[in-house]
Amino acid sequence: MGIDDYGKGLEGEHPRDRDPKRFQLLGANVIELAGVPTVDFNMPSGIPAPPDEDQGSSLSCTWQAFAYYFWQWTGIQLSRRDGYSRTHLPGGGGYLADPFRMMLEGKGEGAFDRTQSQDPNPQTEQNMTVVVNLPGQQRKVFKLRYWNVPYNNIEACALAMRTWKGLVIGVNGNNTDWANGEHPNVPKPGTVKWAHALYCHENGFDRGQEALIAKSSWCNWVKRHFIIKDYFTSGNVFSPIAMEVREVPLMDDTLIVNIRGAYGLLRISDGRVLGGVLVANKEEALSAEKIFEKKLYNDDGTLKPADIVYFPAGATALGEFGGQDGEIA
Repeated sequence: MGIDDYGKGLEGEHPRDRDPKRFQLLGANVIELAGVPTVDFNMPSGIPAPPDEDQGSSLSCTWQAFAYYFWQWTGIQLSRRDGYSRTHLPGGGGYLADPFRMMLEGKGEGAFDRTQSQDPNPQTEQNMTVVVNLPGQQRKVFKLRYWNVPYNNIEACALAMRTWKGLVIGVNGNNTDWANGEHPNVPKPGTVKWAHALYCHENGFDRGQEALIAKSSWCNWVKRHFIIKDYFTSGNVFSPIAMEVREVPLMDDTLIVNIRGAYGLLRISDGRVLGGVLVANKEEALSAEKIFEKKLYNDDGTLKPADIVYFPAGATALGEFGGQDGEIA
């Protein structure tokens, strides 16, 4: 087995992915709001590698990467064929966001897991595009949210990976530069032949550079890929997506957020940010509570637990955000 035997299948960046609003986390631009804390690439993330998968010649890499990430949050093995068969493009493959959008509660259809539907072996494109039909069984719908991380910034991607149990990225490549699957070379301009979706779960060093380590979906050949910093700075990494799977309200609600120690309230509806504010003291908190109709403080004066935590501890970040239709779905 080698690189020539495997399908890739990532369509490339979605036209909307370059919209600066998609670099925001629930409407709060973390780069501007709090900066990017330093990540020690010598310190392991502690995020375990998912069980091996092999997509064979199929173009299902978007679902392979998403399912790895979903397993990390839930321990559930989703049926790759079920998801891919319902999201693939007419010519095969898909966009990175396709599985996230399909699984999102309130907008998606859910998915069968492997207790309901086993994936075929081998995973060829032909047998992976057969829609799974299980009369009398319901696809499982989960509560999740996802967002884009700033492009071409390995530090920001490493921080997001360590904070949210991993990260899905797209990479450009060609078979020559990926002949060594564990240590792929950065493609030179004009040599890109395909794009591939990867799930990153670890950081380290490779060839003297900072690197993110991705779990391969070609595990009958190679178990992991080291994506070095030059891959990011050259523009050959795109559309990184972080995800959270939690039993927290997603639609039409007001959430308590903690962004690096600064508390605030965030109002969302139909997956979009309507507005929000971070507060500096209890006086500001009282005003925010009246506006957003939700309590930040308990009756005994202690802060309520945050529904969402970004970059816990560290410097505070104060100021307003939101009101710009910051899309998270």
